[in-house]
Amino acid sequence: MRYKLGIEKFEHTKTKAYTPQPNEMYERFHKTMKIKYYNIMFKRKMYNELSETQYDIEQWLEFYNKERVHSVKYSYDKTPKQT
Repeated sequence: MRYKLGIEKFEHTKTKAYTPQPNEMYERFHKTMKIKYYNIMFKRKMYNELSETQYDIEQWLEFYNKERVHSVKYSYDKTPKQT
């Protein structure tokens, strides 16, 4: 992954601790994943293998990115893939 990031010229930046505003879309994603995925899935299912957990997370991310309409600033009621 580091190699790909180097090719794409991504730059690592830091934000000030406990100030979610500059990073609000990522903070919201983490909160949504915790509330809509972790808090629900780990109550419904007991995972025995890491691969099971990974598969379910990938399925949820597919839904989150391609089907779920977002209401955050600048998304204009589109999915992340559409924006």
